[in-house]
Amino acid sequence: MSERPAGFETWRHSFAAVGASAAHAVRLESMGFDGLFLADSQMLRDEVYVVLAECAGATTRLRLGPGITNLVTRHPSGAHHAVLNLQDLQLVDAGHRLTRC
Repeated sequence: MSERPAGFETWRHSFAAVGASAAHAVRLESMGFDGLFLADSQMLRDEVYVVLAECAGATTRLRLGPGITNLVTRHPSGAHHAVLNLQDLQLVDAGHRLTRC
């Protein structure tokens, strides 16, 4: 991306899809995007945390995060534990690459 003012980031929001989301993340990273949020929609799309792990393994600097989590269908402690699992896999550093929405 062209030069941007300090503190300005470019993010994209998408839906989680095994395989396709990782390829999309690689394209976004190569285009200079700063991050990708994947919608957490258990009833409509693939499991967001599995797909985030796949995206993290395919990219090196793109910041990732679940976007729009439904706290009726996903308990906050379950979402927290999933983030910890991503850290345990050492695919992301929660302080740097994984962002909570």
